[in-house]
Amino acid sequence: ENLSLLTELRLSRRAPEFKDGTLSILCSPANVPSLRHLESLSLYDCGLHSLDGIGLLASPVGAPDDDDEEEQLLRKGKHGKEMVNVCCPNLREINVGRNPLLTTLPSMEIPLFGKYITSLWLDDCSLSGPLPECIVSLEKLEVLRLSYNKITKLPSGKKKGLHRMKNLKVLCLDGNEIEDLP
Repeated sequence: ENLSLLTELRLSRRAPEFKDGTLSILCSPANVPSLRHLESLSLYDCGLHSLDGIGLLASPVGAPDDDDEEEQLLRKGKHGKEMVNVCCPNLREINVGRNPLLTTLPSMEIPLFGKYITSLWLDDCSLSGPLPECIVSLEKLEVLRLSYNKITKLPSGKKKGLHRMKNLKVLCLDGNEIEDLP
């Protein structure tokens, strides 16, 4: 069926479709082109333990001939292979809340959304320790929901601090183990 005009995709509470706990069914090169106009994606309570492959949904960071080494590095997946340059240039909101098996984020893929994503929901996952640096790279983010994880520290400093998130309006950290604020 043609989904090429789809702007919102809600797959909440659909653990049977994600039986392996990954995004393989959604983030495959065969499926991604039909999600070109996607603006909002909800994978709430899907039993996910990994977001590997989510970079396929990201808009390309730079043109393939871009000389910026940092951007070139961000365009490569965890295995150093060039990521598929397709995607969802309109994607602004991702909700992967209530996936308690999710303990880490794909640090090389999340920054691919840095210039586009405005809302990221990671409530009720099992992220622990310091706030992952890859989240701070999401410079257009306006809403960041991290309630009920095990976050202990927020980044500080010129290069890694929350001040980089100039558009951030909502930051939900309730139910975490924050030791101090920067």
